[in-house]
Amino acid sequence: MKRVVWIAGYLLLLAVASLFLSGEFRPVPSTLPQVWTQIPAYFEQLVSPWKEPELVVTTTQRFSWPVNGPIFSAYGWHKHPLTKLPYYHRAVDIGVAVGTPVRAAAEGQVSRVYYSATLGHTVIIQHSEGWASGYAHLDQILVGEGDFVARGMVIAQSGTTGLLRLGAEPHLHFMLFLQGVPVDPLVYLASEPPGRNLQ
Repeated sequence: MKRVVWIAGYLLLLAVASLFLSGEFRPVPSTLPQVWTQIPAYFEQLVSPWKEPELVVTTTQRFSWPVNGPIFSAYGWHKHPLTKLPYYHRAVDIGVAVGTPVRAAAEGQVSRVYYSATLGHTVIIQHSEGWASGYAHLDQILVGEGDFVARGMVIAQSGTTGLLRLGAEPHLHFMLFLQGVPVDPLVYLASEPPGRNLQ
């Protein structure tokens, strides 16, 4: 918890400092509420030089949607729903009710099953040609490490573990990796789920 508070404070300090260290002279807001509302814009400008390039490769590999639902958050830069500060989202969040069956996006072998404070219960499946898929914020996990799964096989039920406990809308955090590098799942999914709604 102390580490989270320290990081949040550090990011806030950087954002405030950018008000004064920017190459352009800007009027300094006179009240704290004004400062707070302008921090995200200044912070985004501060980190923009380090924006990650999007990796797109040519491949015949196509993945199936693990669940059907609207997309709450696409891959790339967003403002965090809790802190309102910019962050780079290395996944797509698909809105589903708690307990929804989560299916393997392609055949493969379960390489990791773990829990983290941010992603909650998570399953990673290793596929062919260096691909891997990840499924996070799960509730009940129905597979174990080393298990072989077929495309469309139910591997878990969606949940609200990890940061979703802080009040975000229930969703599946779906990740794709190529040779260990995160890529945009929307580029490699075979079709769109019903109710798609990019935000």
